[in-house]
Amino acid sequence: MPRPRVPPSVKKQQAAAAAGKVKLGDTAGMKHALDTAATAAVLNQGYKEDKFVPYTKLALGLLAIILALTGQFYPGKLKDNWWLVLSCVLGYAASSGGLTLFCTLKEGNAILFTLPRRGGIGIKVSSTLPRFSEFYTLQVEAVDKKEHFVRKPVELKKSVAEYFHSDGELATSVFQADVKKLLRSFEEKD
Repeated sequence: MPRPRVPPSVKKQQAAAAAGKVKLGDTAGMKHALDTAATAAVLNQGYKEDKFVPYTKLALGLLAIILALTGQFYPGKLKDNWWLVLSCVLGYAASSGGLTLFCTLKEGNAILFTLPRRGGIGIKVSSTLPRFSEFYTLQVEAVDKKEHFVRKPVELKKSVAEYFHSDGELATSVFQADVKKLLRSFEEKD
């Protein structure tokens, strides 16, 4: 079976995305490129990603989907199975609400949670790039709540113009060097 032909415009977009190019007015695209580069820089420093948050989100989402599908497609008439449909609807609402609460309270603006490194502590890396703003903020803080009070979070706030060329290509080496400096300043803080 032959592969479908990809239009040239889509090929250009895919090549630009692979090269780290974004449209300079697209703040969401710029934030995504910076977040990806920041995650790579942290993981290259020897940290391992903690999969608890993404796996918990997947589990809660999967539970909501299973409840929705069961309530929708369970065989039989509604008057015979109203208790099951009601249970599925309430379970769906609870799991969706739980997912929303978990994302809001635990994850927030985090792009990466790490496991403790070599007897140290795990870190939470979070970022913000407000709409219509040029300032990207990257924050590193301790994951362990006890350590959070010992080590204050460190923050990097710079204009995205320092990290993107005029053609929209991300200056990955410059950005990752700043992320490494930020990590070192966090690790040296006592």
